[in-house]
Amino acid sequence: MNGVLLTLAWSTPLLMLPLIFTRFTGTVRVVSLLPALVAAVVVPAGTEADIPWLLLGLTLQLDELGATFLLFSSLMWLFAGMYGALTMPPDARIGRFGTFFLLACAGNQLLILAADVATFYVGFALMGLAATGLIAHRRSQHARRAAGIYLAWTLVGEMALFAAIVMLADDMATLRFADLAAVTLPDTAVALLLLGFGMHATWLTMRGE
Repeated sequence: MNGVLLTLAWSTPLLMLPLIFTRFTGTVRVVSLLPALVAAVVVPAGTEADIPWLLLGLTLQLDELGATFLLFSSLMWLFAGMYGALTMPPDARIGRFGTFFLLACAGNQLLILAADVATFYVGFALMGLAATGLIAHRRSQHARRAAGIYLAWTLVGEMALFAAIVMLADDMATLRFADLAAVTLPDTAVALLLLGFGMHATWLTMRGE
């Protein structure tokens, strides 16, 4: 049961995508976050879940720190979804916004629950690419320009992360975070990881100025 909750925590936004173009789009965005909130509160620390049939196999894990991140992340997306449901006009663009919103939510929850580097990368890439659609939602010149810059930075960062994962997969017997923490990583892989995460951190810093 706990493994099912972990799976639903990140997959529910994806499962609810077919409902996003209905008149209940605002409610769908809010409800999609509830399984993640429940998982953050009730799933015991140390719970794991394997999904070997999805992509190349996804491995999920929830520890105490992850539960904290999952809780606050879910609350953040929940409040954003509620705000959007109350303030955004019901026009043709709301379904498109909701699609990118749910994809970004799913990616964010997946990277928090990832127990290995490959699963983390899938969530990281999904969240990063979906966020481009959220930035460009208003379709103004400023929004398009910001989305274009963000997408360029995101792609560079994700290519660096992907190269690091390929290097680790070639050198290491495992990609699980718990195992990688106990060994010395190749300097090149560390540099690529820092570049990948640094691109996103730099972007966030720029937008905060």
